[in-house]
Amino acid sequence: MLAAVLRGVGELAMQRRPRPVRPAGGLLVRVAACGVCASDVKMWRRGHPGLRLPRVLGHEVTGWVAAAAPSSGLRPGQAVQVAPGMACGRCPACQAGRHNLCPGVKVLGFSLDGGWAGYLAVPAAGLAVGAVNPLPPGLEPVTATLAEPLACALNALEVAELRPGQPVAVFGAGVVGRLAAWAAQRLGAGRVLLVETDPARLRHLPVAGLDASAGFDPAAARQRLGGQAQVVIPACPDPRAVEWGAELLGPGGTLVLFSGLAARPELDLNQVHYRQLRLVGAYGCTSGQNRRALALLAADPQTPAAWISHRLPLEQAEPGLRLAAGRALKVILIPSKE
Repeated sequence: MLAAVLRGVGELAMQRRPRPVRPAGGLLVRVAACGVCASDVKMWRRGHPGLRLPRVLGHEVTGWVAAAAPSSGLRPGQAVQVAPGMACGRCPACQAGRHNLCPGVKVLGFSLDGGWAGYLAVPAAGLAVGAVNPLPPGLEPVTATLAEPLACALNALEVAELRPGQPVAVFGAGVVGRLAAWAAQRLGAGRVLLVETDPARLRHLPVAGLDASAGFDPAAARQRLGGQAQVVIPACPDPRAVEWGAELLGPGGTLVLFSGLAARPELDLNQVHYRQLRLVGAYGCTSGQNRRALALLAADPQTPAAWISHRLPLEQAEPGLRLAAGRALKVILIPSKE
């Protein structure tokens, strides 16, 4: 099979590899599609603490069951999405349902080979924690690759304890920011504002009821929200998003530290104290959040599918990385049939 293998920083190679063998108790998936994430771009450009080289990248995976353990309940040919975290299932975090916080988690595309290949091996641990999710009827595999980034957005909204009617501001109009804003709408938020400093990134954003702003003006943002925000999600690496988000929050509001930041923000902690703001972290996603993401996508597949700007053959993985590092929205890689 053909695989896109990261051998070192800046070294992505297309290699012919033997088709993996189904792990004992696990699953073999023929890959239908796999997304290109900002984390993939970071690994390609600078590396990543969780990366083990050489590595087949790709953690936003859909495909069809090629071979399954009899106990899996899955059948050959069945369309599935694979959540990337292969947690241990035994530690306190796993027992609490927080598989994303498992200290021993192994992640597709980071410490295990991922979906930028013709086939993907899913270990038994993945099946044990529910990482393999059948696609809802009618949901296309390419659209279903958005389940993992959407699940990360759901994690952010869940830790924020979003309640119906609360106004929400999301900073960053990349795909994950759009998914966070769209998910907030679907979960019953009040007014939702998407803030982006680059007007060109606001193209192709026709979502009923979703307001967008090119640049940040606090007075104008409050007017659009009908007051102060109760939940703010900076979905971009710009530290100003954290600073602006704190300014936009009302008393008792929640700021979700969702994205890794390019620099340390200048945050007035006295304001956190006097206005009783909540600062919460959100990292990755759980298997259950991936299942909930698939259900949301199945209910309205057209809106998020419109944000897939490029569908490329796997052989164009490196051009796909360059597109994802620029102004492309979502880039999806599709292996050839072998």
